[in-house]
Amino acid sequence: KTQPAGLAPRALMPIVAAAMERFPQDKQVQRQGCSALRAISLSPSSGLSACLEADGAKMLVAVMRQHLRDVDVCRTAATSL
Repeated sequence: KTQPAGLAPRALMPIVAAAMERFPQDKQVQRQGCSALRAISLSPSSGLSACLEADGAKMLVAVMRQHLRDVDVCRTAATSL
């Protein structure tokens, strides 16, 4: 079963990264972005590679540093690592 090109990890990563970069102070965007990164990395079609090549792990660490006082954001980012 093939995955539609628009939902491929390599196609999704720039979209998620752009949203997270555009709204760095928005805790909800960051939390949802972390969840999306986790879902992308768990994708059986090279998701982890796509996530790592796009600096997904660095993005997750940056989110935790930026929102250190928000338990939900940090928990979501940590479980995504």
